[in-house]
Order: sequence, then C-alpha cells, then structure tokens
Amino acid sequence: MTRERPPSFLFEKLEFIKVLPMPQEIEVANVRATKRTKQIGLFLLLLGLVMPTEWGGMLGTPISWVTEVVPSVRKSVGISPISTLIQGFFGTILLLMPMLFAYLVWGDPYGPRFKYAYEKAESKFSFFVIMYLVGIPLMAFLLYVLFFLPIEVHRGVTPTRAQLIFFLMVSYRIPMAIFGAFLTLGALSISWLLTVFLFGPFLCLYKRLMHHGK
Repeated sequence: MTRERPPSFLFEKLEFIKVLPMPQEIEVANVRATKRTKQIGLFLLLLGLVMPTEWGGMLGTPISWVTEVVPSVRKSVGISPISTLIQGFFGTILLLMPMLFAYLVWGDPYGPRFKYAYEKAESKFSFFVIMYLVGIPLMAFLLYVLFFLPIEVHRGVTPTRAQLIFFLMVSYRIPMAIFGAFLTLGALSISWLLTVFLFGPFLCLYKRLMHHGK
C-alpha cells in the first residue's frame, strides 16, 4: 500500500526539488566550511574583546582610510560613544575581509555545487527564476545594505527594535564583538553563495568543454 503524502503548502512549494544523494566531494566541503566558519567567528569574537581602545602604528592609516571609504562604518563611527574602538574593530575586519573570504572558500567545489543544485531542480525554469531573478538580487541587496547602510541613524528619537540593536552594537564592546562577528559571517556567507551561483555555471561549462576536447 502506497503512503499518501499529506497536503501541505510547503510540499507544494518544494515540489520542484528532487531528493538526490549528495556527492562526497560536497559533503567533505560542507564539513570543512562549517569548521572554518566557526574558526572565523571565534577569531572575530576574540578580536572584538581584545581590540585596544586606542590604536595606531602601521595599521592606523589603512584602518582610518577604509573606515572612511565604507559608508556603513563611517556612519557607525559618527554616532558611537566608543568611536575609536568601533573604527579600529571594523576597520581591521575590512582589511582582513579578503583573506577571511579566501580562507572560507579555499578548495570549495563551485562547479559541482552548482551542478548538484541544478540537478535537484525538477523544473529548471523554476530554478533559474528563484535563484537568478529572486535569490541573487536579494543577496546583492543585503550586501548593499551592509556596505552603505542606506538609512539615517541618529540618537534622540524613539528607536525601532533594529535601531536599538544597532545602537547597542556601537555603544559597548561585548555587543560590538558579538554582532560584528555575526554580520561579518553573514557578509562572507552571502558572498560565497553569490560566487557559487555566478561562477559555478561557467566552471561547469569549462569542465564540460575540457572533457569533450580530450
């Protein structure tokens, strides 16, 4: 006797997804990425906890420059009662961001990841609509918000819940370290997903062309 699937809005929406065994290459990469994400998060948390209130030296000039270039950090420094610490912490993160991203994604199978996601889709049209017309623009918008912070942030008005969290982050060291680590990991994860779905198709095509060329 066959077991009927219960009617469900979720099942209806996910009907185009097939259940496929995950390739071992991707399973290994997932374990590695999880480990590296935890390591980066711990590093950022410790950095926020031990970052000196007064900083300078060789990194002083590039930190000052990068925090002036990135609007979201510049706005945060402008309203923070611990502006020097905020500038030093987020400026250091911005300088380290390329290395943190490289460490997170080094050796990741972009092509196989895209191929696996593509083959799981029962409807290829739905896959491209959801990923390239909705998913990628949404991820790009989130990065835009993190970089530009396109809202007016100032004290002296009744804040929303999000503004309360923001003011908490830029006012005290421990919230700065915690929320700063989460925001950085979020930006790294979004950048990684964009890399997979923007460059994955080209890597799959290149691999196929190389295979046919042999």
